[in-house]
Amino acid sequence: MIAAFLLSFSFVKEIKAQYNYGVFNYYTAGVKMGYDVYQYKMDPNRFVEHLILPNYSFGISGGWYYKYFLELHMDILFANRDFTVKWLYPEDPGGLVPAQSKYKVNYLSFPMQARFNFIYSRYFKMNAGVGLMPEFRIRKPREIVTYQNGIEQESFDDFLVNDFRKMLFGLPLSIHAKINFDRHYSMEFSASYIQYMVAMNKILMEKPGAGYYFNMAFYYDW
Repeated sequence: MIAAFLLSFSFVKEIKAQYNYGVFNYYTAGVKMGYDVYQYKMDPNRFVEHLILPNYSFGISGGWYYKYFLELHMDILFANRDFTVKWLYPEDPGGLVPAQSKYKVNYLSFPMQARFNFIYSRYFKMNAGVGLMPEFRIRKPREIVTYQNGIEQESFDDFLVNDFRKMLFGLPLSIHAKINFDRHYSMEFSASYIQYMVAMNKILMEKPGAGYYFNMAFYYDW
């Protein structure tokens, strides 16, 4: 019993000593970029299919390392949200009926998370995060229509375009692996699942969507 207590005490002491060379409260800041994929549940009454497009995000990221087991993080990201819908209309002999529409949409995203470390060493750590993610639309979306005859042009009809929400709210769950090169420089890889609370388009979408993020970040710690 005494041996087990001494072993656990020395293990905790070693973990604490490894925490940024013995300093507990410190900060991190850097740049972050990622590959994003979104899934949407379309309203079946609109006769559309959702075609998944690869998207991206980039911006700045920062955090406060409160304790060796708890970190608080926030990002400011430009998030590209383009997606395509296929219109399930009957074939038109003249080809003047829309075949699909690509919507070009951008949001400014503010993921805020508490992260809990379950692997921690001087040069490597892994943690899981939970939090909140408000987002604000940057500009009015654009619609690029491709007709059945193959002609592509930008739509100037505000129908559906005006139904994109100006603000979204999501709940992110994520896992992170961080490599420390030395006391100050580090690199992080992460994967996130985002469950949205409202649908991005109030007419086309039946339910809120979900997002999958795969990010890489470079940090300076102090």
